[in-house]
Amino acid sequence: MSTQHSSSFLWIARYASALACGVAAGFLYSIKHVNPSLELEVGVGSGLAALFGGWLALFLWKQAMRMAERSGEGDAPASLQPQRRALIIVSIILFAVMLISYLAALKDVKSAAMLQVLQGAGFALLVIGGICAVMVHLVRLLNREQPPDGTTGEPSDGDES
Repeated sequence: MSTQHSSSFLWIARYASALACGVAAGFLYSIKHVNPSLELEVGVGSGLAALFGGWLALFLWKQAMRMAERSGEGDAPASLQPQRRALIIVSIILFAVMLISYLAALKDVKSAAMLQVLQGAGFALLVIGGICAVMVHLVRLLNREQPPDGTTGEPSDGDES
């Protein structure tokens, strides 16, 4: 893939994920009740949450891309520590906010249905974890034997046996 296509893809991925995170943050902020029916209240706070979620996604992309560029340039791991630390701190904050919002949404669920809700959430996490594991193995498999630069990996006319 050429550099132009790579940068175009990264631009699309960066802003599409920022938009998705912003919409998700705004949607989650606007949820007021989930039981017995979903009740949303869209307001200024929803817009601010959407903007903050999108900005945070762009920040994470920027940090990850900066770390990838610097590690590709051969920088020592010590020089990447500030970016790595910022990425870890923001990730922990995002996880905590997600957990708090999930637990806050559970306050309206009846105790009889709580076990089913927790089982469903646990099953969803297992499925997502399984999909991530398969994707990691697939990427490792595909990157195991990369052809040399400037070749397609296809045997040349003289190499066929």
